[in-house]
Amino acid sequence: MKTFFNKELIINRLKEVNNFRTDKELANFLGISKTTISNWYTRNTIDFELVLSKCEHVDINWLLFGSSISNINSGKQKCPVCQINEQIIISLKSTISGQDAKIAVLQDKIKD
Repeated sequence: MKTFFNKELIINRLKEVNNFRTDKELANFLGISKTTISNWYTRNTIDFELVLSKCEHVDINWLLFGSSISNINSGKQKCPVCQINEQIIISLKSTISGQDAKIAVLQDKIKD
């Protein structure tokens, strides 16, 4: 399953919000090894439960997407989840439209 989270950016935001310069500082803060942080970069993974438990003071929208909820609410940006939902809706509408055309053709054939 494809994910839209860029783990490297999340890790960098974690360091930024906590004024950490190194992965080692972040690892110490999270209670994990520096190797684990390196693995997160390499594998594009992250332990969200751990990160979120240690960062309750951080705006989760900013942490995950790089935009604060105030920017989203003010109309400056769309929520990334909303953008994905819009893309899904557009795709579904297109599929339905195609199915409607097929149904119309079949209905015409049935009338004949």
